[in-house]
Amino acid sequence: MTIYITIAISALLIAANIGIGQFLRRKLAFVAQWSLLSNITASIIIFFSYPARIGDTIRVVDGDNSVEGKIIDITLFQVLIETRKGETVNYPNNLIVQKPLIKSPEERVKPRLNLPKRNP
Repeated sequence: MTIYITIAISALLIAANIGIGQFLRRKLAFVAQWSLLSNITASIIIFFSYPARIGDTIRVVDGDNSVEGKIIDITLFQVLIETRKGETVNYPNNLIVQKPLIKSPEERVKPRLNLPKRNP
């Protein structure tokens, strides 16, 4: 309980010191930076340990806002999903890491690298 009182008093002192407008602008900037950092962290998680890759068909379960389609790109801030209707959905990385994901058992198309054969 005392920690909350200490934080509240500190916030009031900061607001009185630098002005309410400046305080709110700094708070908003902090929230924006937090959002960017959470998306970047989620993209690292997706890159190294996510069960789905580009070309996989997935369904992101989000209640009435569920998205189903094929992953066409994974960027620093979002996963691009192409629905069966041909629409492209930009799904934020920090949300896709938090939501349940159902991966379709369909085999994804793996790119092949055709190299010329060596002569011994």
